[in-house]
Amino acid sequence: MRFVVLPALLLAMHALPCLGQKPGNPILELARTWSGAGPALKCQRISASASDIPDQIDPQHCAWETARPGGLTERVQAGVDLGGGPSLVFWERFARDDADAARVIDSLGIALGSRGLRRHQCGTSTAPGGRRIREILWEGNDLLLFLMHAAPPDGVPHLMVVASDDAATMPKPTLCHLKSAPDALVPRERGSAPRALRFDMVLGTVDFRHTVDSGLAIIHYRTNTPARDSASVRRVLTERLARRNSMLAAQSMGVMPSRTTRLIIRPCHTDSCPPLGNGPPTIAGDLDFTLRPDSSWTPTDRPPRPPRSSR
Repeated sequence: MRFVVLPALLLAMHALPCLGQKPGNPILELARTWSGAGPALKCQRISASASDIPDQIDPQHCAWETARPGGLTERVQAGVDLGGGPSLVFWERFARDDADAARVIDSLGIALGSRGLRRHQCGTSTAPGGRRIREILWEGNDLLLFLMHAAPPDGVPHLMVVASDDAATMPKPTLCHLKSAPDALVPRERGSAPRALRFDMVLGTVDFRHTVDSGLAIIHYRTNTPARDSASVRRVLTERLARRNSMLAAQSMGVMPSRTTRLIIRPCHTDSCPPLGNGPPTIAGDLDFTLRPDSSWTPTDRPPRPPRSSR
């Protein structure tokens, strides 16, 4: 069975050019390729309510699994939307050894690189039990593919690949490039409550009590955007905060006090922000918002300061 891995990846190399042409559903074609010459990939239509992927119109669930010599298992599962909505596929296999796993990764990298996908080395870490975890993300205009290689100190290497044609369907931990991506480019999570902020980018919060049931909160927020693009930051955050309940998740997780009726977001273009301190509540560049009755937020309308006397 030493011939199984590379032919499957070579097939993927030939199939990937079809992804750019979208002959049908690219994720379904990828799932069929990964199922290889073993048992056929079995697909069946399901109701939209039974789909694990939100916003699917005409979903289809596909699966394939086979046992290989030595107790090894290989499986493919895909959630495909025949109506043109988001689709997602998982490919899982156990390699014979680290060299076998490396050949799979190299072949996949060649195939994806030939299609112009950009490669992000997410890094290597050590999990409990001494397992080495290596993660790689490939990113293209119509395809995202994440690979995790788990190598236990004594055991069989495990490869897991997730691919999607819609970034919002990808599990967020797989999108390792987002930590350094501009905040405005981060896709909204499907099926989740609207969020104005990425919680991993909140650097600090301070609140000032106004009355018993209201207060001012100042949030230091990293945007990964150059200071010269402050107008785009303002536009993006204003649009997000205009949605109802946009800060509900932030309140439930303690990022912002529930009594807040006035909110100041202080954009930080790097990890360095002006100190919160106890000085003036606003400084140049702050984004100032007031809570509306419908739980959305609107830019605060502050009257202009009178000009200083020349005398």
